[in-house]
Amino acid sequence: MMTPERFKVLVASYGSDLKRWPKDLNDSAVQDSAMRLAQEPEMSLIINNESALDNLLSKHSVLTNNSALADVIFANAFNSLMV
Repeated sequence: MMTPERFKVLVASYGSDLKRWPKDLNDSAVQDSAMRLAQEPEMSLIINNESALDNLLSKHSVLTNNSALADVIFANAFNSLMV
């Protein structure tokens, strides 16, 4: 059985969607215990807060393959080595 403290740590670490937790935490006993805890008012509030954070993070995008940025980073790194 999962403790409320462990549940809080897992939600903070892996987010509000239990299906996205690591595979070793996806067995039925862990999931059942987590689902029971999620029904408690305090844990439900934690899930809702983490869900809002998950939604915010899912809307964020990171630019990739930005060669100009890479050029600046490499130039600065090279210059710092030459000093």
